[in-house]
Amino acid sequence: MKKTLVLYFLIIVLLFGCILLFPIGKLWFTNTKIVEVPIFNVYYVKLDADETEFDVFHSYIQEKGWEEVYREGSGQQFHRDGELFTIGGTDLKTIFVDGRPNF
Repeated sequence: MKKTLVLYFLIIVLLFGCILLFPIGKLWFTNTKIVEVPIFNVYYVKLDADETEFDVFHSYIQEKGWEEVYREGSGQQFHRDGELFTIGGTDLKTIFVDGRPNF
């Protein structure tokens, strides 16, 4: 019984580890600037020295067909086909700046 619980715990830890580390690897090994993290509804961002999180996200979301309708402080709202999408500063996590980890 105890071994089974430990095994289940390790499987859960490995699954969450993969979910969190796969997007970081995608940023590190590709030219992708932004990756959505499943389950947590956050975005990991890779920046160059002269960029901000919101600039990179703004370009990313416009490529997907969304138009910015409102920006104030640390939040932005986008509109597409009658849907409204809001992003805040806490939803964007800068992982790399100029190719270096930002931890």
